[in-house]
Amino acid sequence: MDISASTEDNLSPEQQIFKHISPNFGKSVGVFGGSLSAMEASKTAKNIWSEKLNLKVFTYGRGGAGFGIQEANPQNNMVVQAEGADVHDIYILWASTNDHSKKIPVGEVRSNDLNTQAGGIRKSVEILQTKNPDAKIYFFTSLPMFKTENTLDEYVKGQKAVCADLHIPVLDQFYTCGFNQWNAPYFYREDLKHLTEKGYTRIAEMQVAFLANPLSGNF
Repeated sequence: MDISASTEDNLSPEQQIFKHISPNFGKSVGVFGGSLSAMEASKTAKNIWSEKLNLKVFTYGRGGAGFGIQEANPQNNMVVQAEGADVHDIYILWASTNDHSKKIPVGEVRSNDLNTQAGGIRKSVEILQTKNPDAKIYFFTSLPMFKTENTLDEYVKGQKAVCADLHIPVLDQFYTCGFNQWNAPYFYREDLKHLTEKGYTRIAEMQVAFLANPLSGNF
């Protein structure tokens, strides 16, 4: 799946730099998640990944999906997305806010209960790592919302705890995105839950830095 063999003549000056400093340059990437990972505006961020890191991005995310099994729609979760995915060099689990909004329990760190966020994360990682043992798996935390009670942080802490237990590199978008109640109307849609293209452009900066070298700093 590695497409990093692009000749220098075909690369922009910026891509030539990234090719020499990033082990992930030119890789094939599968992205899983809810609407934030799948909506049309998300292509703004993914196109920036491709422009800078020459990544080939495949989206498996679906609106409304979280990690845990939802009673009303048991097939709409990231475990099912992982089961249907092709083999890629990199898999990105992009956490949504749907476990929170649908009141799926956070779960214990080592829980295998697929009705919990923790169990869904662990099962997704198991499926993807079994599908391709050589693949790198990365985790993007949920982004903050600004029209609901701020209890999402417990879900984000749970996400990070499971990833720490599984030794999965994490991009902490929740605490480091720079969005707040004053600039959210500029970067979010009216629901203050989904990003505009401007919002995706903003987070793409830290996503590219992370994907270029996930182990280079504190994300």
